[in-house]
Amino acid sequence: MVLGVCGKACGGKDAVSRLLADDGWLVIDADKLGQEALQVKEREIVVAFMEDDIFDDAGGLDRKKLGRVVFSDKKKLDTLNQISHPYVVEKIHQVLAEHAGERIVINAALLPMVKVEGVDALIYVQAKLCQRMKRALVRDKRSLGFVIRRIWAQRLLRPQLFWKNVDIYYINNNESLADLARELNIILDKIAGK
Repeated sequence: MVLGVCGKACGGKDAVSRLLADDGWLVIDADKLGQEALQVKEREIVVAFMEDDIFDDAGGLDRKKLGRVVFSDKKKLDTLNQISHPYVVEKIHQVLAEHAGERIVINAALLPMVKVEGVDALIYVQAKLCQRMKRALVRDKRSLGFVIRRIWAQRLLRPQLFWKNVDIYYINNNESLADLARELNIILDKIAGK
């Protein structure tokens, strides 16, 4: 069984993935693979964004600066995605092949837009906008400008637009972790009953 866990920034994907990991699921963290892709594909990124201020004092790639650039310009975000997504998808498929038959979770905000073969069901984690903003500002210590740009960049993220033949389950993450766990168990029971 392969589950995709997706949703917008600070919606609670990591919390759902941790709950599943605690239940014995293998979690593939696409954000970590994306960070890996930035290192592996750094040369291509540098060439593509040469005119932008994306470098640290030592001349290396500064992920925060890169984030500010790409979340301010959809074309630049698309460029970065074209460079990094193939690497991420390849690594996901590699893990899926190595662990075929196991219970696997793919934790990926952009999973709806990056077609990964073999996903049996999607769990779309959602939270109120004010809750997501609070998490980004307080927990993640992001600036208001960055949070607004990131939320704006993800405004069209809707899994039903990209996944036609996969069941999509929506889970709300506006309350406590116990409430989230309860909702998740209801969804897992529905998936198991199919």
